[in-house]
Amino acid sequence: MGRKSDARDRILDSAIALMHERGYSSIGVEDIMQRAGVGKSSFYHFFKSKEALGAAAIDEYSDRSEANLFVKAFSDTIEPLDRPLRLMAMICNDDLPALGCLGGNSAAENSTTSEAIRVRTEQFLGRLRDHFAAAYSEAVDEMDLHPDAPVEMLADASVAYLQGVLLMCRARKSWEPLKEFGPMVRNLWTPHRIG
Repeated sequence: MGRKSDARDRILDSAIALMHERGYSSIGVEDIMQRAGVGKSSFYHFFKSKEALGAAAIDEYSDRSEANLFVKAFSDTIEPLDRPLRLMAMICNDDLPALGCLGGNSAAENSTTSEAIRVRTEQFLGRLRDHFAAAYSEAVDEMDLHPDAPVEMLADASVAYLQGVLLMCRARKSWEPLKEFGPMVRNLWTPHRIG
């Protein structure tokens, strides 16, 4: 029995990296295949179009973010209101370029150009939002936040805040905005604190 090909994974890895670095619109299938080190015929074996690959890349990025970042940052072993702060701290990585968030970048770039990619991007942001909402709901249950705290609105505002700060990081090519402003996410829930 032959070795299972990793061509699809390499194509996805390349697409994610290039979309994150340069954006979906500025890359072509040739760029992706060259970086992946696979022939163009492999592309059409796995994906019917560049748009289908873009949507699959967002799905894969979402799954990786869930497993490698969200689950760890929002662990129930951490106090609910410390979880958003932990997420901000975990994203900062001085060993990596400050490229922002592929999900947020994609929302800005693709919301009017590709419905398939827009939908996948919205699902990614929804996953992140659900983690914030769960943390804030638990904070209400633990009486850290007032019972009428607008949990859903706080979750939406937290995603918007994080994506805005990450956009600043990308524009400045530095993690400094996230280091400086990330902890200020607490200002969103401070008016709803008990005590």
